[in-house]
Amino acid sequence: MRRPLELSIENENEEDDEGCRMVPYFRIVRFGDHVIDVLIPTYYEAKLTIKRWFQERNREKRRSPLVAGLSFFRDFPDRKQWWLPRSGNRNHPSNPIYGIALCLGGSHCLFIENVDYYEHLTNSRVLRDFLANSRVTIVGVGIKKAAASLEKDCGIHLGKPVEAKMLMEEAYGKDEMMGRSGLEEMAQIALDGMRVARTPVDITKNKWAEDSDIDEERVMQTTFDAFLCFEVGVKCLQKLGQPT
Repeated sequence: MRRPLELSIENENEEDDEGCRMVPYFRIVRFGDHVIDVLIPTYYEAKLTIKRWFQERNREKRRSPLVAGLSFFRDFPDRKQWWLPRSGNRNHPSNPIYGIALCLGGSHCLFIENVDYYEHLTNSRVLRDFLANSRVTIVGVGIKKAAASLEKDCGIHLGKPVEAKMLMEEAYGKDEMMGRSGLEEMAQIALDGMRVARTPVDITKNKWAEDSDIDEERVMQTTFDAFLCFEVGVKCLQKLGQPT
């Protein structure tokens, strides 16, 4: 069995940029030799930032342009009232979706949080058009419920959401998938046994993470989930002889 790869995140912003909310955040998520470039739009000029990101992806001859990996996370509905005591699981299915990570080509990810608060982040026409495109297979875990939540809470429509487990069962058979419903378990089958150790962000090695305005741990883990969804989707669709 292969040794697990180490998952890590790096800061790509200039030091002066970190305190400036007008500049988007740039991160790199690494595991083994693989690198994922992550863009995190900020409050200012979000639509333009997102538009440029899609334009750059469209100029590239990226892998499997008809597939996208989508992961998401939830949070308490009263999180803006930070002074209130909180209890329970913030990722509970009854809580609203707080952020998404969209992976294209297996090497680029768009990370957006506060999706229901900063409406201009999700009002981007190019983002909405891409997600609504029925030619693009959007692969995720719990994607059907997420699609309903995104439509209800943010007015975002997913044109072709597909459950990762369903794809795996179609491509590899239900017997092979028996008892394997976790994303990493699916990825181990589809990606030839690849395993990654999900260790927390080490702020002793990454001092910038301690002072960061964003949740670096959440960025790293959600980005990696979106990557796995993309890779599982591509492998399954190719195995089924469907366009990617």
